[in-house]
Amino acid sequence: MGGTHTLCQHGYQIGDRLYRSRAGFPILIETLAQCVDECRSDHHAIGIAAVGPGVQLGGNAVTATYPTGRGTGFGIAVSAADGADIGTNKIAAVRTRSTTGILVDASSGVTVHDNALSNLRFGIVLADGSSGSTSNNTMTGVTTPYVGP
Repeated sequence: MGGTHTLCQHGYQIGDRLYRSRAGFPILIETLAQCVDECRSDHHAIGIAAVGPGVQLGGNAVTATYPTGRGTGFGIAVSAADGADIGTNKIAAVRTRSTTGILVDASSGVTVHDNALSNLRFGIVLADGSSGSTSNNTMTGVTTPYVGP
């Protein structure tokens, strides 16, 4: 909190905040469609991010969310999102890189269903003690479809 924003502006300039999950991933509550800060070499890129219980993310299309340097790209990332419902999203990369389709971090009872994921390094990742269910997700060209319990 209170750190420099991952985009070209500071958090106070665009009215949002940068959070960090327990695993150290930056979680930003907004769709990242602005310029990436070129001052640092290793940035994570996040298409859609949300923090908090009961999040519902559905019907979204996220494409080409690429990191810089050794960063990681995330199509959708949620943290501390107990009971979240993540379904009917389309997440794709133009080329396989260090990109994760859906990251669920430090969350329990999450439902991930009916998503179409393509050309990614990781499909669905349940991290930092996360739990939930996955069903009817379509994976095409995903190197590692599922990570976690």
